[in-house]
Amino acid sequence: MSYKIEKTTFTNKKVTPIEVNFETKNFMTSIIGNKNEELKNFKNILYGKYLVKSGSFKIDGFDKVNKDWTKQRVSLIGMNRYFRKWPEKFWLSTSLLLNKEFFNKAKIKYINNKYNYLSFLTTNNVKEDQTMRIKLEKMILTFIDSSIDIEEQWLKDFLNQAVEFNNKNLNEKNDKLDEHIKIIARDYFYLKEKTMNYELLETFLQSLWDKVYNFIELTSLCKCEYLSKKSKDKSIKKLSKHLNFHQVNYVVRKQLKIIDVKINFIRYKILSNLNTLKNLEKQINFELIKVGKITKKVKDLDTYFIWRKASLAHRSEFIIKQEKMFFEGLSDESTTLRGKIVEVVHSYHKLVLAKEIKLKKDSLYKEKLKELKNKIKSMSVQSREYINKLVDELGIKLDLFTIKWNKVINIWFQVLRSIFLGKHNIVFYKVLEKLTLSEIKELFHVLENLHELDKKYNFIFIDNKIQNVANLQDKFYLINNAKINDLSFSEFIRKNWSTYASEIFYNENKIPYRVEKDRVIILNNKVKTSSIKFKKEGYILLDPTKISCKKRENKNNLFELKGYVKDNNLFTDENIKYFISHDKSIKMYFYSREELKENQKISIYITEEAIFEIV
Repeated sequence: MSYKIEKTTFTNKKVTPIEVNFETKNFMTSIIGNKNEELKNFKNILYGKYLVKSGSFKIDGFDKVNKDWTKQRVSLIGMNRYFRKWPEKFWLSTSLLLNKEFFNKAKIKYINNKYNYLSFLTTNNVKEDQTMRIKLEKMILTFIDSSIDIEEQWLKDFLNQAVEFNNKNLNEKNDKLDEHIKIIARDYFYLKEKTMNYELLETFLQSLWDKVYNFIELTSLCKCEYLSKKSKDKSIKKLSKHLNFHQVNYVVRKQLKIIDVKINFIRYKILSNLNTLKNLEKQINFELIKVGKITKKVKDLDTYFIWRKASLAHRSEFIIKQEKMFFEGLSDESTTLRGKIVEVVHSYHKLVLAKEIKLKKDSLYKEKLKELKNKIKSMSVQSREYINKLVDELGIKLDLFTIKWNKVINIWFQVLRSIFLGKHNIVFYKVLEKLTLSEIKELFHVLENLHELDKKYNFIFIDNKIQNVANLQDKFYLINNAKINDLSFSEFIRKNWSTYASEIFYNENKIPYRVEKDRVIILNNKVKTSSIKFKKEGYILLDPTKISCKKRENKNNLFELKGYVKDNNLFTDENIKYFISHDKSIKMYFYSREELKENQKISIYITEEAIFEIV
């Protein structure tokens, strides 16, 4: 569930619908309307343009704060006819590299592969050396990962406590504050606490970097190299080059570079959050002045929300505990690990001095070396490979390098950019009306594949045609006369036959009848029914969702029609089938999940339930 909007009104009185109830219960949700202004307004509502006055407006379970907040979580896709970024794959690769999370993962992968290659290269195919390096890396990595995991868990627990304290006091001590100001304040203090946690994590990683760096300077703790150089035995003296700690150097420097990447990513998050906090601070000041709570701008909002003093005092105590862990806890663990590293390397030195190692650069070593070298790929190469893989997984078959312009390429480009920016809520605004039926079905297929890859993705379609609803068995939303309501396809055609529905079906799903004495004659079938009142003659209108190609038990089956199936060229829902009777006098749409081939002969059964109106 991405959106959940309940009894929501907005500070802007010109916004329609005036009150909004809207929820995405399925991963595809359609909003239909015939007035462009109403559709545009609802697009702006979903994109967070209007401030909430009352009610609840949540995205991904969080209260909407403002437009900037919403833009980080929602992607708006429209049809751009006049501007194209070509070649698309170049721009996609660039936008993917601008995604800090992807860039950092790619950088860490590059560092891992590069140092794995260099480390293996310098083993000179000595199996004992390779085994020792694997053991050293496992020990150091366990120390780093466990230290980071513990620190992140502490920070997470403290953040939850701080947020709970802030929210409780905001509701109790500032209970008369307008709800939309409380929403902004809650997000402001949450982001502030999170940023302070990032600052602590940055300090922790810097301290960890220092401790890991100390693992390089361990040569003095093992005398093997020194004694071999002083030995009068020339064969022992030659072995001195194998008795230093250069193996540790490769393992440690790899981890140091990875920690550097993590520190830079945390710094990026801090700077990004600080910029957002400035904007939120301005917005809170503006809202407080507007409602008369303050007369001029407050430099530090903690002075207005006086209960924040207790929260800051609690954080100060936590920081003291953290600093103790930085400088004492890490030091103790790293000192213990230093001894274990020396022990492992010294065991290898004993094998070297005992002349139990063999140096042999065979073909397997060269193949392994080549394999490791091929794994070293730059971030740009990784981005291109990721895009190609994703395009294949999604089933996008169009060539993004093509010179020929295609409006669908524009859609693929925007969808992929949304993925790279980590936006799981994608709103398609008046896109379907510009695509052919086959292009719409192709788009739906791609989006279904994307949802299979990641269930977090939700897609909302704002359109003017009910024919473009992806799944007509699900409820959709109709905007009409400044109101929004959810309804089923069956409810829609029953309530709107005289306006929208009759234009869609025209002469389909419409069968003539006549009354002779006490009998109703429909297509030469004598029909008995007590629940439907017929006129002397006219037409019965049939609900496509209530027509079946299987005889229903315990239903009042009025009559059977024989004919064949043709392609549905009207609805995007592939479960809507098109039926033509053998004499071609009757044509109708019906809903079926069965796989029916074109020109396949079938029978369809009409029940009382299928008749929704007599005209």
